[in-house]
Amino acid sequence: MTKLFEIADLVKWYDYYDDENVRDAGLGVVLDAKHHGRATDYEYTSYMVYKFKTGSKQSFPSFDLEEIIPPVPKR
Repeated sequence: MTKLFEIADLVKWYDYYDDENVRDAGLGVVLDAKHHGRATDYEYTSYMVYKFKTGSKQSFPSFDLEEIIPPVPKR
């Protein structure tokens, strides 16, 4: 099952080498979502993420992202 993120979700992103070892990781916020290959066997969603670490944007497939759920403040 594909993870679905919404715009403004806080995420942890992962950037991989070709051999699938993690090259870099960090926190970011989802700016946009784009659906690819609708009505085909290869349907997927990519997300434009603003990376806090570098101050730049990069597109990631959903499987390279992990949702970060901020703690709920105590009252």
